[in-house]
Amino acid sequence: MVRRSQTSNPRTSVVLTSGADWGTRAAGQRRSSGAESSMPRRQAGKVKALQQCLGVTRMAINAKRWALARYELDRARALVNALPADQTVQEREQLALLRAKF
Repeated sequence: MVRRSQTSNPRTSVVLTSGADWGTRAAGQRRSSGAESSMPRRQAGKVKALQQCLGVTRMAINAKRWALARYELDRARALVNALPADQTVQEREQLALLRAKF
């Protein structure tokens, strides 16, 4: 059981909850996305990070690790958008296929 005060006044009554309200409390918290992760500064580093990200995404989808797959798809999209379109044609096609498979 968890002690939870009804108001900010510490002298008021304290309600004991069994944790049934945790679902709604967790729903209010934001899920972290891959787009917020750090990004390499140089273009070659971004391309390498994108290729690694696509590999991890493929592995996560095959292993049915959906949270990791969603995170990596967001990260891959951020990396693709940060790079010139003419240099990432193959990666964009792979990302589209992975997103369709997801």
